[in-house]
Amino acid sequence: MLKIILCACMATGFVVVSATESEAATVTASPTPEPTATARPASAGWVKWAKKWQAQARRARTRLARVRRCMGGSAPVRLTKAPKRAASAAEWKRAGRSWRARARDWQAKARAGVAKMKRPGGSGAARWRPLALWVGWPEYTLGTLSAIIYRESSGRPRALNPSGAAGLLQTMPGWYRGQWGIPAFNPFDPEQNLRAGYLIWSRSGWQPWAL
Repeated sequence: MLKIILCACMATGFVVVSATESEAATVTASPTPEPTATARPASAGWVKWAKKWQAQARRARTRLARVRRCMGGSAPVRLTKAPKRAASAAEWKRAGRSWRARARDWQAKARAGVAKMKRPGGSGAARWRPLALWVGWPEYTLGTLSAIIYRESSGRPRALNPSGAAGLLQTMPGWYRGQWGIPAFNPFDPEQNLRAGYLIWSRSGWQPWAL
Protein backbone atom coordinates (compact mmCIF):
# COMPACT_ATOMS: atom_id res chain seq x y z
CA MET A 1 0.00 0.00 0.00
CA LEU A 2 1.25 3.37 -1.00
CA LYS A 3 2.56 5.33 1.87
CA ILE A 4 3.25 9.03 2.20
CA ILE A 5 6.46 9.72 3.98
CA LEU A 6 6.70 12.87 6.03
CA CYS A 7 10.07 13.80 7.31
CA ALA A 8 10.81 16.37 9.96
CA CYS A 9 14.30 17.44 10.77
CA MET A 10 14.87 17.68 14.48
CA ALA A 11 17.89 18.48 16.57
CA THR A 12 18.53 14.81 17.27
CA GLY A 13 18.12 13.56 13.71
CA PHE A 14 15.30 12.57 11.42
CA VAL A 15 11.87 11.52 12.57
CA VAL A 16 9.84 9.62 10.01
CA VAL A 17 6.10 9.70 10.18
CA SER A 18 4.12 7.51 7.83
CA ALA A 19 0.46 7.38 6.96
CA THR A 20 -1.54 5.19 4.70
CA GLU A 21 -3.10 6.59 1.56
CA SER A 22 -6.58 6.23 3.06
CA GLU A 23 -5.51 8.08 6.18
CA ALA A 24 -3.91 10.82 4.13
CA ALA A 25 -7.06 11.23 2.12
CA THR A 26 -8.89 12.27 5.27
CA VAL A 27 -6.43 15.07 5.89
CA THR A 28 -7.97 18.02 4.10
CA ALA A 29 -7.30 21.71 4.25
CA SER A 30 -9.62 23.85 6.36
CA PRO A 31 -12.28 25.38 4.15
CA THR A 32 -12.00 29.12 3.58
CA PRO A 33 -15.00 30.78 5.27
CA GLU A 34 -17.28 32.50 2.82
CA PRO A 35 -17.81 36.22 3.43
CA THR A 36 -21.03 36.96 5.31
CA ALA A 37 -23.52 39.21 3.60
CA THR A 38 -23.78 42.63 5.28
CA ALA A 39 -27.04 44.59 5.34
CA ARG A 40 -27.06 47.73 3.25
CA PRO A 41 -27.21 51.02 5.20
CA ALA A 42 -30.61 52.66 5.45
CA SER A 43 -31.49 55.22 2.84
CA ALA A 44 -31.47 58.91 3.71
CA GLY A 45 -35.26 58.90 3.50
CA TRP A 46 -35.68 56.28 6.24
CA VAL A 47 -33.18 58.05 8.48
CA LYS A 48 -34.94 61.40 7.99
CA TRP A 49 -38.34 59.80 8.75
CA ALA A 50 -37.05 58.20 11.95
CA LYS A 51 -35.30 61.36 13.14
CA LYS A 52 -38.49 63.37 12.59
CA TRP A 53 -40.26 61.13 15.12
CA GLN A 54 -37.25 61.25 17.43
CA ALA A 55 -37.50 65.07 17.52
CA GLN A 56 -41.26 64.93 18.16
CA ALA A 57 -40.75 62.39 20.94
CA ARG A 58 -38.16 64.65 22.57
CA ARG A 59 -40.54 67.64 22.52
CA ALA A 60 -43.38 65.52 23.85
CA ARG A 61 -41.17 64.17 26.65
CA THR A 62 -40.10 67.69 27.65
CA ARG A 63 -43.72 68.87 27.80
CA LEU A 64 -44.91 65.82 29.73
CA ALA A 65 -41.99 66.14 32.16
CA ARG A 66 -43.03 69.73 32.88
CA VAL A 67 -46.68 68.72 33.35
CA ARG A 68 -45.70 65.98 35.78
CA ARG A 69 -43.34 68.29 37.65
CA CYS A 70 -46.21 70.74 38.17
CA MET A 71 -48.41 67.90 39.38
CA GLY A 72 -45.76 66.39 41.63
CA GLY A 73 -45.09 63.35 39.42
CA SER A 74 -41.94 61.74 38.05
CA ALA A 75 -40.34 62.39 34.68
CA PRO A 76 -41.00 60.02 31.73
CA VAL A 77 -38.45 57.36 30.79
CA ARG A 78 -35.59 58.35 28.53
CA LEU A 79 -35.69 57.80 24.78
CA THR A 80 -33.76 54.92 23.24
CA LYS A 81 -30.55 55.87 21.48
CA ALA A 82 -30.49 56.30 17.72
CA PRO A 83 -28.86 53.59 15.58
CA LYS A 84 -25.59 54.33 13.85
CA ARG A 85 -25.88 56.08 10.53
CA ALA A 86 -24.62 52.98 8.73
CA ALA A 87 -27.25 50.78 10.38
CA SER A 88 -29.71 48.89 8.22
CA ALA A 89 -33.13 50.13 7.18
CA ALA A 90 -34.72 47.58 9.51
CA GLU A 91 -32.94 49.10 12.53
CA TRP A 92 -33.93 52.65 11.60
CA LYS A 93 -37.53 51.57 10.97
CA ARG A 94 -37.66 49.88 14.36
CA ALA A 95 -36.24 52.97 16.08
CA GLY A 96 -38.60 55.30 14.21
CA ARG A 97 -41.67 53.26 15.11
CA SER A 98 -40.62 53.20 18.75
CA TRP A 99 -40.15 57.00 18.80
CA ARG A 100 -43.49 57.50 17.03
CA ALA A 101 -45.29 55.42 19.65
CA ARG A 102 -43.57 57.34 22.46
CA ALA A 103 -44.38 60.73 20.90
CA ARG A 104 -48.07 59.95 20.51
CA ASP A 105 -48.37 58.44 23.97
CA TRP A 106 -46.59 61.33 25.69
CA GLN A 107 -48.54 63.97 23.75
CA ALA A 108 -51.82 62.38 24.85
CA LYS A 109 -50.68 62.15 28.47
CA ALA A 110 -49.53 65.79 28.49
CA ARG A 111 -52.89 66.96 27.11
CA ALA A 112 -54.71 64.92 29.74
CA GLY A 113 -52.50 66.39 32.48
CA VAL A 114 -53.15 69.99 31.41
CA ALA A 115 -56.89 69.29 31.20
CA LYS A 116 -56.81 67.89 34.72
CA MET A 117 -54.98 70.95 36.02
CA LYS A 118 -57.65 73.18 34.44
CA ARG A 119 -60.45 71.15 36.03
CA PRO A 120 -58.92 69.73 39.20
CA GLY A 121 -62.19 68.96 40.94
CA GLY A 122 -62.82 69.53 44.62
CA SER A 123 -62.95 72.97 46.15
CA GLY A 124 -60.69 75.57 47.71
CA ALA A 125 -57.68 77.52 46.50
CA ALA A 126 -54.88 74.96 46.93
CA ARG A 127 -56.18 72.82 44.06
CA TRP A 128 -55.00 75.51 41.61
CA ARG A 129 -51.34 75.28 42.60
CA PRO A 130 -50.35 72.88 39.77
CA LEU A 131 -51.98 75.15 37.16
CA ALA A 132 -50.27 78.19 38.68
CA LEU A 133 -46.91 76.45 38.30
CA TRP A 134 -47.81 75.52 34.73
CA VAL A 135 -48.46 79.14 33.68
CA GLY A 136 -45.23 80.36 35.27
CA TRP A 137 -45.79 81.28 38.93
CA PRO A 138 -42.62 80.53 40.93
CA GLU A 139 -43.03 77.84 43.56
CA TYR A 140 -42.09 80.19 46.41
CA THR A 141 -45.12 82.41 45.61
CA LEU A 142 -47.71 79.64 45.84
CA GLY A 143 -48.49 80.12 49.53
CA THR A 144 -49.34 83.80 49.10
CA LEU A 145 -51.05 83.15 45.78
CA SER A 146 -53.33 80.52 47.33
CA ALA A 147 -54.25 82.94 50.12
CA ILE A 148 -55.15 85.64 47.57
CA ILE A 149 -57.22 83.22 45.47
CA TYR A 150 -59.09 82.15 48.60
CA ARG A 151 -59.72 85.75 49.67
CA GLU A 152 -60.73 86.99 46.23
CA SER A 153 -62.85 84.12 44.90
CA SER A 154 -62.76 81.22 47.39
CA GLY A 155 -61.14 79.26 44.58
CA ARG A 156 -64.19 79.59 42.28
CA PRO A 157 -63.18 80.31 38.66
CA ARG A 158 -66.65 81.73 37.83
CA ALA A 159 -66.68 84.20 40.71
CA LEU A 160 -67.88 87.67 39.65
CA ASN A 161 -67.72 90.92 41.64
CA PRO A 162 -70.24 93.73 41.06
CA SER A 163 -67.30 95.99 40.19
CA GLY A 164 -66.52 93.79 37.20
CA ALA A 165 -63.60 91.84 38.67
CA ALA A 166 -63.87 88.19 37.74
CA GLY A 167 -62.30 84.79 38.07
CA LEU A 168 -59.82 83.28 40.50
CA LEU A 169 -57.79 86.45 41.02
CA GLN A 170 -60.71 88.84 40.39
CA THR A 171 -58.97 90.34 37.39
CA MET A 172 -60.39 93.11 35.21
CA PRO A 173 -59.29 92.56 31.59
CA GLY A 174 -60.18 96.05 30.32
CA TRP A 175 -58.41 97.85 33.14
CA TYR A 176 -55.39 95.53 32.99
CA ARG A 177 -55.06 96.13 29.26
CA GLY A 178 -55.09 99.88 29.72
CA GLN A 179 -52.93 99.99 32.84
CA TRP A 180 -50.30 97.35 32.00
CA GLY A 181 -50.87 96.47 28.36
CA ILE A 182 -51.96 92.93 29.19
CA PRO A 183 -53.46 91.23 26.09
CA ALA A 184 -57.18 90.47 26.14
CA PHE A 185 -58.07 87.31 28.04
CA ASN A 186 -61.05 85.44 29.40
CA PRO A 187 -61.09 86.00 33.18
CA PHE A 188 -63.34 82.98 33.72
CA ASP A 189 -60.77 80.63 32.20
CA PRO A 190 -58.55 79.55 35.13
CA GLU A 191 -55.43 79.22 32.97
CA GLN A 192 -55.85 82.63 31.33
CA ASN A 193 -56.74 84.25 34.65
CA LEU A 194 -53.68 82.89 36.40
CA ARG A 195 -51.45 83.78 33.46
CA ALA A 196 -52.69 87.38 33.41
CA GLY A 197 -52.23 87.53 37.18
CA TYR A 198 -48.68 86.30 36.78
CA LEU A 199 -47.92 89.05 34.25
CA ILE A 200 -49.28 91.65 36.66
CA TRP A 201 -47.33 90.20 39.61
CA SER A 202 -44.10 90.07 37.59
CA ARG A 203 -44.43 93.83 36.89
CA SER A 204 -45.95 95.16 40.11
CA GLY A 205 -45.62 92.46 42.76
CA TRP A 206 -48.57 91.94 45.10
CA GLN A 207 -49.60 95.60 45.15
CA PRO A 208 -52.60 95.17 42.78
CA TRP A 209 -54.11 92.82 45.39
CA ALA A 210 -53.40 95.32 48.19
CA LEU A 211 -50.58 93.32 49.76
